[in-house]
Amino acid sequence: MVKYSLSMKPVKDIAVYNAALGRINKAKKAGQEPAAEDEAIIEAAEMGAYAQLQSTATLDLDAFAEHITSHGCVYSKGDIVGILTMATDCIRENLLLGNRINLGDLGTFWLSMTQRPAESMADYNAGANIKSLRASWQASDRLRGLIKNAEFELTTTKKTTSATSSNTHRITP
Repeated sequence: MVKYSLSMKPVKDIAVYNAALGRINKAKKAGQEPAAEDEAIIEAAEMGAYAQLQSTATLDLDAFAEHITSHGCVYSKGDIVGILTMATDCIRENLLLGNRINLGDLGTFWLSMTQRPAESMADYNAGANIKSLRASWQASDRLRGLIKNAEFELTTTKKTTSATSSNTHRITP
C-alpha cells in the first residue's frame, strides 16, 4: 500500500513562492513587517492539492536481505548481504573506470557531475572545475511502471488539512 498525504502548494512559480514565503517567515521571526511584494506573491498564488508520499519503513541491508530470503531464496541472508555488498563495490569500481552498468530489470547506473565553467578550454582544470561526481541511476521499464500495480491510501500528517485515512484508490491499467 502506497501511503500519501495531501497539501496545498502553488501550481506555478514554486521557487518564487517559496522564496517569498521564506522572506516573510524570516521577517516575522525578526519581529519585522514582511515586504508587501512578498505578501502579494503569496496572496496571488494559484494553489492546488498535491500528494506527498509517506514512507512506512526503511529497510537496511540486513532487513532487505532477510526479505529476499523470505521469498524462498536458496541463498542465506549472509550470502545475499555478501553479494549485494560485492555488487556495490563492483558498481563503484566500474563507474570510476568510466563504464555504464546495465543491470536488466534493476536499471542502469552511470556517473554524473556538477561543475562550474572555465573561461576557456585551456583554462579548464578538472580538479578545480568539477564540483561533484555521483552515481546516477535510471529505473528499468519494470520499475518505472509501478503505477500499474499500486494501491494508494490517504494518510494524515501535520501538513494535511482535511483528509480521511479510509480513502483508498487503486489505479488499474
